[in-house]
Amino acid sequence: MTLYARIGRARTFFEKGDFLPILALVIAVQGTVLVSQSVAALLLDTAAVGRIRLFESMISIGVLIAGFGAPALAIREMASHEHAEHRGEMLRDLLILPVMGAMMICVVALVATVFGATWILPWRDVLFISTLLLVAVNLVRMASAVAQGLVIVRYVYIWVIAGSIMAASMQIAGAAFGSISGWITGRLLGEIALLGSMLFAMRRHFPDIHWRQRLHLGNLFNNMVRATIVNAGLILRMFADAAPILLMGGVFGGLGHAASGDDIGHFGIATLFLTACLLPLSVMSQRALPLITTARQHGGSAAIPIFRRHLLLASILIALTMSGALILVSLTNQARQDQALWAGAALMLAVPMKAVASGIGTIMLARGELKLPVWITLAELLTILMVFACSGTTDAVWTAVLSVIVGSSMSLVSMLTTYRLRYGIF
Repeated sequence: MTLYARIGRARTFFEKGDFLPILALVIAVQGTVLVSQSVAALLLDTAAVGRIRLFESMISIGVLIAGFGAPALAIREMASHEHAEHRGEMLRDLLILPVMGAMMICVVALVATVFGATWILPWRDVLFISTLLLVAVNLVRMASAVAQGLVIVRYVYIWVIAGSIMAASMQIAGAAFGSISGWITGRLLGEIALLGSMLFAMRRHFPDIHWRQRLHLGNLFNNMVRATIVNAGLILRMFADAAPILLMGGVFGGLGHAASGDDIGHFGIATLFLTACLLPLSVMSQRALPLITTARQHGGSAAIPIFRRHLLLASILIALTMSGALILVSLTNQARQDQALWAGAALMLAVPMKAVASGIGTIMLARGELKLPVWITLAELLTILMVFACSGTTDAVWTAVLSVIVGSSMSLVSMLTTYRLRYGIF
């Protein structure tokens, strides 16, 4: 067998089932910034890295708010509309939302500047370019969502990886200037390069958008409401995931007690193991969303039990493997981060619960049920707050671990109960 044939065979195996291409797509789109920041940390002084991290934290919140949830909704909408004309009209409306969101944030920032708000002063000089960055990031995520919704990831992921390499290089070059404006410029150019590579790869599959066609304000408003509901769920999800470590830092005052820096670090490391385990499971949900949506359009339901079985088995296998590895490392090497390893192993109990709850949320999204997952996520956040409020002055790390497990179990029970009452047994 020739080398070219071996490469072709390896590529065919890699693309089988679309799981690995989607994983590569997610890592390329969302991991570029992490890679570039890691390299920048080696090149710049601590103060410069701190400014970049602060800016990125603000941008992350801005991206969620300005996006109106359009990227998350785009996966379902592209799969649910079979006709190219309807897809083009829906995509036009979804593309308008991030632009509107960025303009709204820009207006708020301008008003804050006029009235002399102190929080806007450090970013006043980079306001315009930051607004362009919000639009670019959301457009990249929209293109990624469209690729998943149209089930064409296997045709575009190589170009996306190439674009992400260019994006990371531009961001590192911008960071080399040592200023926040240099980083933002490099970040913006990098996102534009990534967007260009994605659009080039999708040029034969992208729906035709009739920009001159009459815009139906009623449909646009309806899509805005639906996307906002999805976005509310994403924001609540972000707060629910971050709540334990924020409470350990004393952010919410009396609900918890401020933990030591070591305790926060140990729990932070433990959550990295949890995040690593949930990443492939979230990719499974993203891959299943367009398949379930399309199957429902044709009256089929076989995709749901297959997705359910694969998700449950994969989550249990990943949790057992990771917990076993962490316990083994802790017992054999007496590592310096021993408490972090044991906390990470305990957090593996939450992996199957989070995976199944996320899977039910994916099925509900495919069915067009948007509000219930939002309320359940809010209940999970309140449960985490209650655990900390009742913990007193016990060990901060294990209080945080317990809050994650209790919150995940509450979310799972609520999702299962709701799904069974509405649609039958999951």
